[in-house]
Amino acid sequence: MVLAMRTHADTQSVPPQERLEYWSAYNRKALVGLRPSSLAQQGLLARQVNQHIGEIGLADITGNDHFVERDPLLVRQCPKDSVFTCHIKRGKAYFVQNGNVMQLEEGEMIVYDTRTPFLLGFLTQMHEHLIDMPIENFVRRTGISPPQLPMKLNADYQLSRMLLSLLGRTLDECMENACLQESSPLVGVIYDTLGTLMRQQSNGGGNATSELSRLLAKRHIHEHLIDPHLTPSRVAQAVGLSLRQLSRLFSQDGTSPAAYIWEQRAMRAYADLRNPAYRHQSIGEIGYACGYASQAHFSRAIKDRFGEAPSQVRHNSQD
Repeated sequence: MVLAMRTHADTQSVPPQERLEYWSAYNRKALVGLRPSSLAQQGLLARQVNQHIGEIGLADITGNDHFVERDPLLVRQCPKDSVFTCHIKRGKAYFVQNGNVMQLEEGEMIVYDTRTPFLLGFLTQMHEHLIDMPIENFVRRTGISPPQLPMKLNADYQLSRMLLSLLGRTLDECMENACLQESSPLVGVIYDTLGTLMRQQSNGGGNATSELSRLLAKRHIHEHLIDPHLTPSRVAQAVGLSLRQLSRLFSQDGTSPAAYIWEQRAMRAYADLRNPAYRHQSIGEIGYACGYASQAHFSRAIKDRFGEAPSQVRHNSQD
């Protein structure tokens, strides 16, 4: 079992005059290159816990009023091809990027591209959860493209309130559990919840009941991917829908429950094949762990989806 790695930083134990440099150096390694500043009399007082779960990085950050800036020089010096999501757990904040100035209240989120300069400021004591997602994976798994960012996510609609609450609880679960596996199904839950939230926000609402049912179905799929007997019928039963109703929901995404199950298995297996943490596992073990009952089916599925056999995927990731 491969566990997620956790690190932390705390400015309390650092002399006041060294806190900003300490915070900058830690985040350059753990998160992104940025320049912190604080007008507080006692200087920057902040604590951060970072954890990686598969391809996703998570951070739990608390502190006093301060701001962080990622200017054009830092973008060049410390490149980072990621999309960040900042969930305001406590306090008020403001965000500036590409001429957009957004005020953030408690419970709201901002999603933004780290390749573009930004400024994020906190006006009060603060607490945030931050999600760090590779841009390529973010686009593939949410259907949202970088030109649509930055995007503020609020609770203006019933569905958005439910989705924000669900995503917040998922992040709490991740940060409270220091022993999550790298292949935790919560990675898929985060992508699906965030993607659904962003799409319905862009569309100005949506059918709360159907969107939530589809999301719960996807969450059930992620949590049971390793079960080779997972079927659309079992998913429908688990979320209290008929198979016909479930199929109608997935058709709105241009797919079917069965196709979605196999797509998620293929993407998880592809990520595991490329992950150095799984080099000790054989290709057959990775396939079985992702729900493939036979190695022949696994090899065929990966080659059809990614154009390479599993052995080639693993070999090319080592170059």
